[in-house]
Amino acid sequence: MAAHYGDDELARMLATAKRTSRDTVVYQLKEIQQKSWKESGKSADDVYAILQLDAGGQNVLNNPGLPAWLSYVKSPSTDYIEALLLKLREQYDDVTVAKMIVSSQSGVNKRISGQLEKELSTAWRKNHITEMEVFQLLKLNDAGTTLLKNPILEIWFHYVWKMKRNDPYELLVSWFKKAGIDDAGLGKMIATAKQDDRNYWIAQTLEQRLSGK
Repeated sequence: MAAHYGDDELARMLATAKRTSRDTVVYQLKEIQQKSWKESGKSADDVYAILQLDAGGQNVLNNPGLPAWLSYVKSPSTDYIEALLLKLREQYDDVTVAKMIVSSQSGVNKRISGQLEKELSTAWRKNHITEMEVFQLLKLNDAGTTLLKNPILEIWFHYVWKMKRNDPYELLVSWFKKAGIDDAGLGKMIATAKQDDRNYWIAQTLEQRLSGK
């Protein structure tokens, strides 16, 4: 089949087929293809290019070929999610990776996105990056009055909870004060964010905290 379609085209066909079929033949062809890549000395970067994972730019986490690449790089000595994070960090900064994670949380690779967020959080933790340093790293400090609607705010919340040292809501309130956002301004931010499906829970809990409920 590779001779007929070409290695690149066959890889894309199999990646799509995995999402639409559980045919044993498809899985067997995938295994044969992976074996062929290894025998021909294809590097992880080579396979990344064959699967055209870089063709969609920042949409790589929604690419149906991503699981095939992860399967290829996986080994007893290689954590495939860690390898994915390293690959993405070669091209993008952490705020962009965070945006990619959020935008793919309901896509075909949502399980991978969840694992990648945990790996990113672990990387920050290993480098002793504080909660507010991550806040700045994700450029949340530049969000101003749109902060509560920022889709990557939840990633910061998850990190603060993982660190188990601070209350994210208390850190937020402190930041609002430093940013010069008064009660009226904060009230408007909360009201707007409560209309947002993603961050509704953050705005609602913050409102309850501020009202003493």
